[in-house]
Amino acid sequence: MLPAFDMPTTGLNPWDVSVDMAPKLEPFGLTVPMWFCPVRPWEFRDADKWFRARNQGRGIGTVADLNRYLTYRFGNFALLEHDWWVPRTLDKNPNKLFPSPGLPGTVTRTKDGWPRRLEDPVASIQPIITDLTAAEGMRVTNIAKAYGGHSRGNFIESVNAAYADGRVETIPRKRMEWQHSGNWTTYY
Repeated sequence: MLPAFDMPTTGLNPWDVSVDMAPKLEPFGLTVPMWFCPVRPWEFRDADKWFRARNQGRGIGTVADLNRYLTYRFGNFALLEHDWWVPRTLDKNPNKLFPSPGLPGTVTRTKDGWPRRLEDPVASIQPIITDLTAAEGMRVTNIAKAYGGHSRGNFIESVNAAYADGRVETIPRKRMEWQHSGNWTTYY
């Protein structure tokens, strides 16, 4: 099984993850810098600034520190600066997998779904993680309305997508399409 941790029902965006995700992945070697895209260094700077303001000037140094930042907005789930595509249960209900085609409250561009295991047939064509690239609203198909990814100013140039086999692809803007909508629309 790929890493998936139960979470509450949220706005159903792929950057919404369990409060347990970061701490439970730490033993596998995920360190604080790995949670941030080096193309968007301001995301770590903003997180570290927030943390320093609440911790007598001490910056984010541990995964526990990072998790405080990831969970501060809502408390019962964490917000990543990436889209985590591995389906996870909602509200401890094994029949409610998110993200997945057909989940009430969401729309997907295709019915392919995303891999839960390395051997899933879609593991070679559907990523497990991408740079967060989103537009507010449901089924917003115009990439010009999105933010995130690898941008120059307000213009998205590309996004990275990592797959269960360890491969990473840079997807140029001209190939990017909307993929999923919760209360925001996501792209890769």
